[in-house]
Amino acid sequence: MKNQKILIQLLVILALLGFLACSGYLFYLSFEILVDGKLPDNYREELNSALTYVTSGLTGLVGGIVASGFGVKPPDSGNEVEESSVKTFAYKLQNLGSYSISDNKPNESKEKMGFFYALAYIVVGIGSIALWIILNENAMESISNMATTFFGMLIPIVAQYFNRS
Repeated sequence: MKNQKILIQLLVILALLGFLACSGYLFYLSFEILVDGKLPDNYREELNSALTYVTSGLTGLVGGIVASGFGVKPPDSGNEVEESSVKTFAYKLQNLGSYSISDNKPNESKEKMGFFYALAYIVVGIGSIALWIILNENAMESISNMATTFFGMLIPIVAQYFNRS
């Protein structure tokens, strides 16, 4: 069971690192590949198709991890005052962070890791939407796929965050 937990933690961290690396590289290529401000017709020949598929998959995977981390219900304390939105948010971040760090770490470490994980996903997702808007028809298809996948994953992430049942 311990080895299974370690494997899951490793996969969760590798998914985020891969997502950040692939996204960053695609963001860089989005401007580097332009010729006179236009996307060349043959840009796909210069682009590794595996990178496109891996980035799309990692965008959905990391979004799913964030959604499932936010989907846990905080324990019922029986005290309405204690169940503030701040404590609920902290608990959900701790749950998300527990996917990537050891259970014997303090809750503050898990909360920080969960915050970083969610923040990284949101920043890259919003960045892909902004890049798609800025470049318009000159945006690579992989950027628009990343933007639409992120936008689509926002629905379950927000829904899971507000899920109290």
